[in-house]
Amino acid sequence: VRYAPTAHGRHAARLEVVSDDPMTPVFDVPLTGRGLRTDVGAIGLEPMRLAFPETETIEVSSERKVKIRNLGYGLLEVRRWTLTGSAAADFRVERDDCTGRTLKRGKRCEMKLRFAPVVPGQRNAELRIESNDPELPVAVVALAGTAVKAPPGNIRLDVDRLVFSPTPVGSDSRELRLSIRNDGPGKLLVRDLRITGAQAGEFRIVSDASCRKGALKRNKRCDVKLRFHPERHGLRTARLEITSSDEDDPVASVILEGRGLRTDVGTVGTEPALIGFGDWGPGETSKRHRLEVRNIGYGPLHIDGVGLSGADAGDFKIEKDGCSGRDLERGKRCELTLRFSGGDAGIRSAALDIHSNDPDRPTLSVPLHGRVVPQDIGLDERNHDFGHVSLGKRSDSRRFRVRNRGLGMLAIDRVALVGEHAAAFVLDGDKCSGRTLKPGKTCEVKVRFRPVTAGDHRALLTIESNDPDESRVEIRLSGRGLAE
Repeated sequence: VRYAPTAHGRHAARLEVVSDDPMTPVFDVPLTGRGLRTDVGAIGLEPMRLAFPETETIEVSSERKVKIRNLGYGLLEVRRWTLTGSAAADFRVERDDCTGRTLKRGKRCEMKLRFAPVVPGQRNAELRIESNDPELPVAVVALAGTAVKAPPGNIRLDVDRLVFSPTPVGSDSRELRLSIRNDGPGKLLVRDLRITGAQAGEFRIVSDASCRKGALKRNKRCDVKLRFHPERHGLRTARLEITSSDEDDPVASVILEGRGLRTDVGTVGTEPALIGFGDWGPGETSKRHRLEVRNIGYGPLHIDGVGLSGADAGDFKIEKDGCSGRDLERGKRCELTLRFSGGDAGIRSAALDIHSNDPDRPTLSVPLHGRVVPQDIGLDERNHDFGHVSLGKRSDSRRFRVRNRGLGMLAIDRVALVGEHAAAFVLDGDKCSGRTLKPGKTCEVKVRFRPVTAGDHRALLTIESNDPDESRVEIRLSGRGLAE
């Protein structure tokens, strides 16, 4: 049998074979064919159905190829392609060598696809390819894949804020890096990275290739590099949003912050950005702390003056001012010296205010804090039992150590034995009464038990001092007198 079409398109017929077979006297053979126009191409697809291997929901399958061939006699124009169907988003064209191509007779091109499921289950879609084939203007490849739920990953960011160095308007900052880590039991897929906010256009992602290679295994990380390009002076902010497969935190975010600098005027900066004076006793004066004021801008900076503000400003002192009235050129600096001398116990806070011609921060406030730790009496023990002692005898001497655990001066006024049976106990040595202990220093009191009557005896060893929380502390003493 030969096929000789007289018109283009699909054709069908039937070949009847008549025989003396009693069971099948007439045997039919279906005949099909397609007539091709000689002035245009005819599309052929291989395969017509593309099945991907089973893939976890955060993974991406290996590539699968679709070959497009010109089966006709004229030229075949491959115009465009689309992915359609309820699960179209789970499939993606990784490489397209066909769109816009014109294929001669017998020639072919390739498209490469991957399966990247988001939800588990059977996923189906269609790859629809449009061409100039008059008989089959839209050829379809059926796509199918099975997705299985993956163990969860857990996103962790090394910082929650990226602060870029001050940058002149219209210039690029240095790159800053953000690390994204997976500390969950399963894999973590970074699906999207996007900068949002009113000033998002002033920040950009320079590199994120390591985060787009595929899912991160447990304890692995990828890096995102960013730059700041201010369009206006002043504080500029945006937010980097990271969409991932983390079910508990599907969209993590990092604040992006930078400061655009004017080039015609200076910018004030300090080193350090805040001063902590540490812990000191009441009335004590701290060590000197130096603060450098710098012009981190591009134009001249004039320091109008400096001052202290805040509820506890009186506990801080500017000991040396080398900045007020100074003009600082780019990169130049001046110096201030400060001390802390607190009276009342607790944390004391204030601010050093630096006034300048910086248009964005005419007053820069540097936080100051220190803590006043008063004297604090401490005892090695609060109870002591001398045991059994015969009447008329004395126990061994017991030493009780008193310590100043605070930072103020501990003044011990008096040591005494009190209570119903105080006479059964004897101060064998008192090196504490009237003493003033420096921080960390100790003194000792010695006590003996000397019963004069049989039975249980109890008393208190009391120590009075200027401790603001415990002006009187007690050590419980006990012992038993035995008649011979």
